Amino acid sequence: MKTVTVMGAALDSGNLGVGALATSMLEALSEYGSGVRVVVFDNGLGHREGVVQAGPRPITHESIGMRLSRRWYRPESLFQMKMSASLGLPSNAGVSAVKEATACLDISGGDSFTDMYGPHRFQAITQPKKLVIRLGTPLVLLPQTFGPYYAEDARVEAARILRDASSAWARDQRSYDVLCDLVGPDYDSTRHRRGVDIAFGLSPSEPEDSKHDDLRLWMVQPGPVAGINISGLLAGELSKGTVRDEINIDYRTAMISLIDRLLARSDARVLLVSHVLGKRPGSESDELAVASILAERGYDPARVRALPTDGLTAGQAKWWISKCDWFCGARMHSTIAGLSTGVPTAAVAYSIKTEPVFATVGQSAEVIDATTAQTEEVVDFLFERWTRRSETRESLSKCLPDLRRNLRQQMRTIVEEGLGARDRTSAAQGS
Repeated sequence: MKTVTVMGAALDSGNLGVGALATSMLEALSEYGSGVRVVVFDNGLGHREGVVQAGPRPITHESIGMRLSRRWYRPESLFQMKMSASLGLPSNAGVSAVKEATACLDISGGDSFTDMYGPHRFQAITQPKKLVIRLGTPLVLLPQTFGPYYAEDARVEAARILRDASSAWARDQRSYDVLCDLVGPDYDSTRHRRGVDIAFGLSPSEPEDSKHDDLRLWMVQPGPVAGINISGLLAGELSKGTVRDEINIDYRTAMISLIDRLLARSDARVLLVSHVLGKRPGSESDELAVASILAERGYDPARVRALPTDGLTAGQAKWWISKCDWFCGARMHSTIAGLSTGVPTAAVAYSIKTEPVFATVGQSAEVIDATTAQTEEVVDFLFERWTRRSETRESLSKCLPDLRRNLRQQMRTIVEEGLGARDRTSAAQGS
């Protein structure tokens, strides 16, 4: 039985976008692979069996912890794994899985292969990749954003990893241009490719538990529903040296103003959607940002509701988003959930990653740049896009068939090449 590992997409992160990527990859491996042992590296302890729901299907996998940790003695610590790999010490489960794998499929959380989020996050993203390369296992970089890289040493490190990878896929044209620039003369069209975000292929999963029954009844009441993802990253106090230095708007004020305008000038009901979960104060949790806005504004629950988050999965969030008449968000994968299900979707962009992904389905006009716009301009733009949602739905529907066809071919190629990556590497070394 062949082993494949999945990195940079932990199912236990609380970030439903990351969960969407992991689940989408597991779906593809289940569909296009045969008898494959799949190991997903996550934030947990030890070596565990797991099951993830993908649409109506449960998919089994194994989970092994891997993370930067001050507890260097723990088997999940990347320091401990590097020591085992470098010195030939007794191997732990994580190192064994990498050694046995025909390929390690790494997706960097979709958009975290950058130093935009600070040096600690950059190291957490790059160290697993370097471990795989050191162990001689083929590294496949799944469709993702590359960059931006603000520090020269980060750019050099990223370029080295990209050159050493067995293959690398960019999820949009801008990232593909960055990829080509970084690998330079080592560019190889059979290794360096342009693709689409794999979360476009995530199957929506209808929640079966009773705690969603009240919301089901609310959603089918007369009148349209506007779904709004409130980003805890942008609504809270941002750390200096990260995206705080780039944002030009008062994001929280903009979101409140948008809700108020929808309630005052339309018959819309508003569903507030969290896509990064967590209850730790001071975190980047969307859940906390939503709770804060609801507590401050005291909206009538007949008009404004929050999506229940207890046990919420990426597939379930996508199912609820698909039931909206219009959606907007700042979290990339919340908007991909809308786009991929044909929901007219707008985005508040805080980096260069957003517009190119929307461009893959002809929706560049639905993105507003929070690094250059003013707060009121964002509100005006989003409300205007709400009023033109029928037009947007029609244009989106024309682009989705081609994207879905290309996505199926992309995922088949990734799985087939991943399962054969070690054989090709051995053949190349022997020739």
